[in-house]
Amino acid sequence: MNEITLLRDAGPEGPELTTATRQAARAALLAGIEGRPAVRRRRVPSRRLPLRLGAAVVAVAAAWTAAVVVTGPGASPTAGAPGGVTLVDFAMPAFPLSLPTAPLGTDGPVFGGDGGGGTSMSYVGTEDPVHGVTVHVGTEAPPLGSDGSPGQVVQDAVTVDGRPGRLTVMNRGSAEAEVAYLDWERVPGQWVTVMGRGRFAERETVTALGEDLVDGPQTVPLQLRLAPAGWRLDFFKENGRIVRLADDTDPEVGLTVHVPSSDEVVPVDQWPGMVEGVAAPVEELAVLGQPAHVARTDHGGGQEGWYLQARFPDGTGFVVQAPGDLTREQVVQIAEQVTYTP
Repeated sequence: MNEITLLRDAGPEGPELTTATRQAARAALLAGIEGRPAVRRRRVPSRRLPLRLGAAVVAVAAAWTAAVVVTGPGASPTAGAPGGVTLVDFAMPAFPLSLPTAPLGTDGPVFGGDGGGGTSMSYVGTEDPVHGVTVHVGTEAPPLGSDGSPGQVVQDAVTVDGRPGRLTVMNRGSAEAEVAYLDWERVPGQWVTVMGRGRFAERETVTALGEDLVDGPQTVPLQLRLAPAGWRLDFFKENGRIVRLADDTDPEVGLTVHVPSSDEVVPVDQWPGMVEGVAAPVEELAVLGQPAHVARTDHGGGQEGWYLQARFPDGTGFVVQAPGDLTREQVVQIAEQVTYTP
């Protein structure tokens, strides 16, 4: 099992969910993260999202602290092969808001987001994942409607900290399906949705949570600090354990960094059978002062790349998968700048 398998399985057509994955899926306002099959070979993901990394700072209105690629005088570009890729400084986005305390009886927060400017913070019930809270921040008013039969949706005008908002309750009376959405423009250009599920699907509860929100950026656990020039954030998910960047000129080409769980780490001697496209002998090297391994991959049709597996100083493993336009040295340089603070 590896991170591209996780990415492929993250959509609605993925395999059956595990218990842990169901909890994460219920917690996320974004697409749920689905379970994994026993063994699959690596494939290259495809995502198309619009956030562009500009010459200095990409600001997604006031909704979140944007990912940036610094290409101006303050940057420290790392040259690649002649005519090839140049690496520049990069910063992951941060969720812009925080709650003073987690909602009673929940674990969290867990973060997710994408290059379109939306990001979320989720809390899941410790005893039953049916109960939970998700706070989503975006740049546009969310269009809310019903997927159910008439009479299942109730909408009311409300006030949140003196600003007009909308409360939408769906599937009222269903213990597992009832959901309450509270959305409002917290500040100009920052649209917030508080979603309560289960016992949190109450008007007073979501309104109180909305009024408790304060400005307080929270960083994603997995941080990248180098990226190819002109690339953009595609998405991050699973509390930031999976991050993908995309080539702005060809979004099909991407770079993925993933922190797998211990049972997802692929032993080096099994790479030829479990990591799709390993086309060269595996090379041993050092990253972050720890033993690491890297191999060239070839997926056919000119799709070559790199697969690097390394460890943080605390022993936690991580994987970098990069396209073949980058040099081996650049892949190592990117890996050397990855940090993880769970």
